[in-house]
Amino acid sequence: MLKRRLIAALLCALLALSLAACNKAEQPQGTPSPSQEPAPADGAALDKIYALHAPETVMLTVNGEEITWETFIYFVESSVYQLFGSADNVGGWSEPFLYGEGETNQQAVLDGAVSILLQNKAVEYGAKLMNVSLSEEDQKAVQSEWDSLVDAYGEEELLRTLKEQYCTKELFFWILGTNRLFEKCLDAMFGLHGEKLSDEDVAEYAGNEDYMMAKHILIKTIKTDEETGRDVPMTDEEKAAARERAESVLAEIESYAGDDFGAFFDSLVKKYSEDPGSLTNPDGYLFTKGNMVREFEDATRALKVGEHSGLVESQFGYHIIYRVPVDYSAVPIAYSSYGDAYNLRTLTAYGMFRSVLDSWQEALEVAYTDAYNALDFSAAA
Repeated sequence: MLKRRLIAALLCALLALSLAACNKAEQPQGTPSPSQEPAPADGAALDKIYALHAPETVMLTVNGEEITWETFIYFVESSVYQLFGSADNVGGWSEPFLYGEGETNQQAVLDGAVSILLQNKAVEYGAKLMNVSLSEEDQKAVQSEWDSLVDAYGEEELLRTLKEQYCTKELFFWILGTNRLFEKCLDAMFGLHGEKLSDEDVAEYAGNEDYMMAKHILIKTIKTDEETGRDVPMTDEEKAAARERAESVLAEIESYAGDDFGAFFDSLVKKYSEDPGSLTNPDGYLFTKGNMVREFEDATRALKVGEHSGLVESQFGYHIIYRVPVDYSAVPIAYSSYGDAYNLRTLTAYGMFRSVLDSWQEALEVAYTDAYNALDFSAAA
């Protein structure tokens, strides 16, 4: 538990950046799926990799600052944790990386390690350009985070856990301080949650990221197997009955002649929909490409705001979809596990700040040493 908590603390700044950089929920889904936290990296394989170089060996320089192996190995461990969960899951450092194009597992880990390092260095660099620094209050807050961990676990245990993650107390404080600089720069430019952005800014971001929002009524064509607890397809007879119910609901919708279709549709969702996610997302699902099953996504994209679909069949059943305007305060389905803080306005601020951060990172002068270029993790197997 302590190790996972420390990893979460050290990657806090990176989390904010990576959220803005990509959509995490790429698998097709009908409702939000719970995220699964990967297991912490096992130190055995990484210990052998760490032994490849002396701790003081310089691996690269950033704006003339030397980054030693003792420091860089922490970012390697962080990259392994993010990409594989554990070094035991790598399956061979020289093997092709499953999600890369022509790179090996080792190269993917090294690229990730350098990226994490440079993202933090870019924050530090940009803060100087903006004349933003840590106040005495900020420094006390960082110290307080350390003190709370010491109170909870004891300093000896805390230092031991840091060592297991190839991290020193000094590096721990630096990363937490960098995270505070990140927040201060973001707040100064756009607001921590996009408070300084206009609706036009958010609308442009939502359009560029292809965000859509929709409500739906789902009549399922899957059922839960009592023995396995898994979803299985209904029989042909059951599916035919489900379609008949869905057609009846659609007929009710098409016969509506009132002046508040939105409220009417909401009442039918509560009355008929078999999607439990509709209860936790009463204002609809906010999503972009790849977040929902293809049939749902394509049908929503074909609708104008305010229009509803006919029957749309997916692996889950029959959907009747009602496209609604994008709510800037809504949390996209890909970020639902992160809570209300990651609404569309916040993500817009992150996205815009990420562009600034990229420019700061490009301005960094990075030079790799012969020791870095000669790294061969396979030699530690």
